[in-house]
Amino acid sequence: MVGLIHDHREAHGAEPICKLLPIAPSTYRDHLVKRADPAR
Repeated sequence: MVGLIHDHREAHGAEPICKLLPIAPSTYRDHLVKRADPAR
């Protein structure tokens, strides 16, 4: 799901997509931070 949000966030924004999917925006942002710095 995170990949789907990432692929479409430029066109629609992450929050509106998260609202339609069963994922919190904070979960999406946390995943991006962990992807950038795996030590977190």
